[in-house]
Amino acid sequence: MSDMKENLELLSRSLYRLPVAELTDEQLHAVVARAVLARLQPAWQGSLQAHCAGRRAYYFSAEYLLGKAVYNNLLCTGLTGEYSLVLLLEGDSKVPTEGNIQYIDQMSVEGGKVTFTLKPKALTEGTYNVYISTTDKPLDKVASFQYGTKPPYTPGDVNCDGDIDVFDVSALLGYLAKKRTLTADGLLAADVASPKGEIDVFDVSRILQYLVGKGKFE
Repeated sequence: MSDMKENLELLSRSLYRLPVAELTDEQLHAVVARAVLARLQPAWQGSLQAHCAGRRAYYFSAEYLLGKAVYNNLLCTGLTGEYSLVLLLEGDSKVPTEGNIQYIDQMSVEGGKVTFTLKPKALTEGTYNVYISTTDKPLDKVASFQYGTKPPYTPGDVNCDGDIDVFDVSALLGYLAKKRTLTADGLLAADVASPKGEIDVFDVSRILQYLVGKGKFE
């Protein structure tokens, strides 16, 4: 990892005539991007050649992720029956009680569709499930989410050793260069740059910014 830090210092002084610690966020981003790209280039080129030489498959995914904004919308399609009932229940029990009901409503089904505006009563830490039924179909779970639970990982702690340091940068660079694998929690911890959902050199840059006191994780 020392050679990476030396490269950062050399690039910083050659491009901006400043040490890394005195760079602006934009300058640091440019220096880190160049250093990382230079380090990844051999493996990147080999991966690209191997990828282009073989057959490729494409995957399209459309998913609905529920969280704090669960009250925004719940659109149900393909329904039959005259009326539809929605329940938001706390915990894993499918039986509604006074203690686990967070939201309940009934609306008419029009054209096989119904839209509910879910407004939970008072969410606390735990698991929540959304159930739908109609006059034709029994109660069925259509969604679930966790609220207020602490994630099993720490953003930036890529190697999951309890500390955020240069070893996490090294682990992430190794992963991007296809030299090592990361655990499921490690992959989540590595995804610190926006937009979320993709691990790349921008995540390396964000961790390095954190280490030199130039930023923090959301």
